[in-house]
Parts: sequence; structure tokens; C-alpha cells
Amino acid sequence: MKDLFVSHVDDDAGLALELAGGLESEGYGTWCYELDNPGRVRLAISGAVRESRALLVIVSPRSLAKRDEVGAEITLGHERNKYFVPLQHELSDAEWRRDLPEGWRTAFGEFQRLALTSHNLAEVMERLQRSLRSYGIEPVSPDYRRVYEIRNARERWERREAERWDDSPSVWRRLTSRVTALSARTHQREPVEKVRPGDSPQASLDAKRQRAGGIFICYRRDDDQGFSGRLFDHLVAAFSRERVFMDVDSIDPGLDFAQVLQEEVARCDVFLAVIGRDWATATDKTGRRRLDSPTDYVRIEIEAALNQGKRVIPVLVSGASPPEPEELPDSLKPLPGRQAVQLTHERFAVDTTALIRKLTQILRTNQVE
Repeated sequence: MKDLFVSHVDDDAGLALELAGGLESEGYGTWCYELDNPGRVRLAISGAVRESRALLVIVSPRSLAKRDEVGAEITLGHERNKYFVPLQHELSDAEWRRDLPEGWRTAFGEFQRLALTSHNLAEVMERLQRSLRSYGIEPVSPDYRRVYEIRNARERWERREAERWDDSPSVWRRLTSRVTALSARTHQREPVEKVRPGDSPQASLDAKRQRAGGIFICYRRDDDQGFSGRLFDHLVAAFSRERVFMDVDSIDPGLDFAQVLQEEVARCDVFLAVIGRDWATATDKTGRRRLDSPTDYVRIEIEAALNQGKRVIPVLVSGASPPEPEELPDSLKPLPGRQAVQLTHERFAVDTTALIRKLTQILRTNQVE
């Protein structure tokens, strides 16, 4: 049973998956079409609505244009006395008052409405969790496999969208015009850079990361107890997917591993080194300490960041302490001198919000310079 049903139209799937990933990483079970019912079988959707405790409804110009896709879910949720969290996306208050169907207005009633964009997910997540707790919906232990599946679904969706835009330039021009109009209306969005025919999705992501300033998350998989995945989801929610690089699994087969890592570090302004209790002592299958190997990917990444003069922030998790200089290879000895931050399970949302504020200041300063 999933407590939260994420109701949205296909065109808002990317935002819905970001929202679901953030909630799953906090311990809330979510139901979304892309993973649980890709064919949108009506019977399965009705069953999921009945079993859920609350419906999170993304209300956007696209869902209003295709209101039949979510209208039945809203009606059923209202009939079953479900809690609602209306998420206002790319709609002004005037448009909300004018265009919201009467049946939706009745279902939403006095439930708190949240304004949601791809840039304020971290802030909305805190308010959303407060609302859920007020309804008696509490988080449990996060299902990190589910978080990983949602992250992969989000990346697949991004690739499909990029390919669709490349194949249909006219569709991209219409979308660009829509976003540009929204930017002029709200004064809150960055100018949209058009994707030229022939540009690959990865080239577009690289260009955006280089232009806007990026964040690199360095971590050792068996040392961080899932902190890095949760941190990644929160950073993506706050800064967007193209500005955050984390997993070496995203490196294409056949490429020079060390060179790609060097290039990814070069594209980023801030480097986060996630350090758990076994970070400095972890060994490979032969018993050799990993940091002593020149081919250890964590060592390669940190060496690149230090040599390139990046802003390196040690992120201490699971009660870890900063490593002592004598524990480290010569090339990593400057690391303990960098000011560290801590992330804890008990205060993860608070700790991450504070880190995001600091990262926002750093990235803004770098853009000015």
C-alpha cells in the first residue's frame, strides 16, 4: 500500500518523479504511473486511489487542458474522503481562480495549496511533510531501491523528452515559446536556451551544468548508508538534474574512466565529499586499502577537485569524524583542512536545507565572479 498517490498528466511526469523521489527518500511511499502503471490501466489507478491516504495533484496548464486524465482520480478521491495536497504549477493565482474546474475546487476544499516549481522543491518538501504529518501520515524507513528506480525513471523520461524535441523542432519551439512567456509573466525563470537539432541530450546537460555552475557528489557506496542518494534527490529538487553529478554508473562504456571523472569535476563549482565512518579504512577484495590505490575512483575525484582549486566540502555522515592527515595519501592531505558539514538521519531535512542555502550562496557568488 502506498500512502501518497501522485496525480499528474504525462507532460508533467518529470516534475512528478522528482517529487516522488524526494518523498520516497524521506520515507513516504508514493504511487506514480511511470513505475506502477505505465499503461494507465484505469482499474489499477482506481485501486491505488482507494488504497492511498492522500492525493498530491499537480495542477498546471497542461493538466487543465487534459483534465479528464486526472479528473476521475480527483472525483474518486473526494468520494472516498481522501486528503488532498493541490500543487499549483506554472499557474498564476488569477488563472487558478478562473480556470480551476468546479469539481476540483470542491474536492480541494480547505486543503492547503502549495506553489510548486522545479526550483523550489526542497522548500515545498518541508511544507508538504508538515501537512502530511498534520493528517497523521508519518514517514517510515526509506526504500532506497524504490528511490533508485524513480531516479532511473526520471532520467529515462528526460532522455525521451530530449529525443522527442530533437525529432520535432516545431514542438520544441512551441514549448520554448510557452516557457519564455511564463518567464516574462512571473520574472522568476531563467531564460531558456534552445536545443539545436543534432545536439545530444548529454551535450545539453553538460552545457547547462557548465553555464549555471554544478555540484559534484563524491561518495563510496558501501560507506554512506544511503545518505548520498537522499542528498542527490534533495539537490536535484533544489538546483535541477543537469546541475548535479553523482554516479559513475552514468559514464558510457568504452570511455576513459579517469578522464571522464576529471572532466566532470572540471564542470562543477562545488565538490561534496561524502565521508562515512569507514571511508578512510575501506578495503578492496584483496584486503588493500582503497585510498592507497591510484585507480580508486574516490581518490581520483578528490585529487581532481583539490588540484583544480574547487570548493571542496567534506560531508560527514553516520557520525563520522574528519579523517586525520596522516591517514591519507599525500595528494589528499589538504582535505581535512576544509570546513565540513554534517548530515544525520534524525535531522536530515534540516541539515540538507542548511547545506542547500550555503550552496546557493556559493553558486551565486561564482556566477557574479
